[in-house]
Amino acid sequence: MSRARSLVDSLTLRGKGLIAVGVGLGVGAVLSGQRDLLSVALVAIFLPIVSLILVARTSFALGCTRTLSTRHICVGDRAELTLTLENVGGRRTSTLLLADGIPASMGLSTRRIAPALSPGEQRRIATTIHPQRRGVFSIGPLSVIAPDPLGLVRLRRSFRGVDTVLVTPRVVPLSAGSPHAEHLGRGDATLAALAARGDDDVVPREYRTGDDLRRVHWRASARTGQMMVRREEQPWTRQAVIIVDDRRAAHAGYGPHSSFENALSATASIGVHLLQSGFDLSVVGLDGHPLTPRLSGWDGQSLLLDSLAVIDMREDISPIRGTTQAWNADFVVAIVAATDGMETLLVTQHPRRSADLGIALVIDPAEWSGVEPVGSNVLQAARTGRWQAAALPRFDATTSAVVSHAWADCLREITTDSVAGRR
Repeated sequence: MSRARSLVDSLTLRGKGLIAVGVGLGVGAVLSGQRDLLSVALVAIFLPIVSLILVARTSFALGCTRTLSTRHICVGDRAELTLTLENVGGRRTSTLLLADGIPASMGLSTRRIAPALSPGEQRRIATTIHPQRRGVFSIGPLSVIAPDPLGLVRLRRSFRGVDTVLVTPRVVPLSAGSPHAEHLGRGDATLAALAARGDDDVVPREYRTGDDLRRVHWRASARTGQMMVRREEQPWTRQAVIIVDDRRAAHAGYGPHSSFENALSATASIGVHLLQSGFDLSVVGLDGHPLTPRLSGWDGQSLLLDSLAVIDMREDISPIRGTTQAWNADFVVAIVAATDGMETLLVTQHPRRSADLGIALVIDPAEWSGVEPVGSNVLQAARTGRWQAAALPRFDATTSAVVSHAWADCLREITTDSVAGRR
């Protein structure tokens, strides 16, 4: 019963329509007694049926391998997808139509034509996928369709294999460097250089009268031929946290073009930049809820992007009221939406010590919704709360450089404040 139903489903709209026309002509021919018209009706009815029988008796044995150049893709990037078909049967196949289960957000047609294959012949069909939204997507299963020459029947056979692709937020290269260490009052090296050395700066210097002999660097002394000592300890802890406004009610827009997607793209870009600079990093929601584990090094970059690929906005989130550990780090980056109450939050949740760095990037949902903008008020409140603040305008693939510009503006303010402080 199921096989008969499957064969009926193999009829195309053209085939079913021809049968319906034949039945109508047959009824009219019987009622009017016209034998010629009855002959035409029988041809219209039996032609799709004969095509269905012939296609059903056609047997082909195919092997298929799907290869992806990468299973982790950033939004807007491209990856190569290759299908390798092999005729493992003993007969030559007809021209086949391939339909792979590729999501529409990958940006390409799922249908391809495979020319006839001789026994043992292989054919590679390469396509490029161009994902437009983040998330976890399945590619497959592959369906092979054998049509008849008249287009009345399409027999479908499917493979079972499915591949998973993880699409991560767009990462924008940041042209500006890391904040300078002199802002923290710890010398002229950058934070990236300090991160490479660790908490105890072991770069030696010449011995001076009064130096503690316990700080003698014997290996450097032997190499240079004179007494060398370690420099003074630098109590620096390379901890950074990125706070993402993940309230559903705070954002505007839909799908990949929403303000929340812009916030995640900025988070990914800044997070990768800080990890490359040697920071240990955490990403938390506005209420302090951890969105990623503690991250560090090259492995942390992959884990950051993988975590951000599956993050969604949350309902019923109340911003934190008192000072919590989530907002306390040597370097805090807050990516927030300009909504009611955000001014008070940024004023009260300022960096906890004068030496700590706080950067606030403010996204105004009014750019998506068309309501009255309030971003300037939030920016002013952030600066009052000792944040280095900048607006993060709406951007897409062609205007993503605004993330780098906003980051550079904040670092420029840090450098200016540092110089003014020394004067």
